[in-house]
Amino acid sequence: MAQDEITESVEMPATMEDKGNWIPSALRQPLSGLQAMVGVIGGLISVASMLAPMVGYATLQTHGDFVGVIEEARSRQPVLDATVEITTTQNDVVTTLVSMDHGRIRQALKEGQYRVRVNHPRFNPEVRQVKVIAGQTSEVHLVLAPRPVPPPAKAVEKPKAVEKPSGEKPSVIQRFFRDRVDLQS
Repeated sequence: MAQDEITESVEMPATMEDKGNWIPSALRQPLSGLQAMVGVIGGLISVASMLAPMVGYATLQTHGDFVGVIEEARSRQPVLDATVEITTTQNDVVTTLVSMDHGRIRQALKEGQYRVRVNHPRFNPEVRQVKVIAGQTSEVHLVLAPRPVPPPAKAVEKPKAVEKPSGEKPSVIQRFFRDRVDLQS
């Protein structure tokens, strides 16, 4: 008899009225209304997921790319190991880069005006103004001219030992002071 009691307590009510309050009201609606509600919600989610990336792209696009190509003036060959300093128009340093990959540098920057300075020991420095526009790439070719070769330093001739008119050589004391004066100059 214990099994009959368990079976009776597990049995489901036969009609909707017998189910009581434990069923949510949404399930008591006709099935077509529930399907319509699920369809509308699914459609809204689908449209929202399609528009979300576009809205985010339009509002977050505040940076542009700066690409600098550093080349030698005569041969147009890339210059490696050039130091590139990007500053604001108020001379606040934004970043410092070194040209490596075929004389190129690349940096994402906020939209605005920048000053680009390129230095290399073998070349004259180059300075350019650059405008970066959000969502676009600003490419600038920085052409470096070689530094002029300084003329060789002239050798300074040392004065010859002054001989006395009589043909005598200077004394040890005179030579000592003369050599001291030569070392100081």
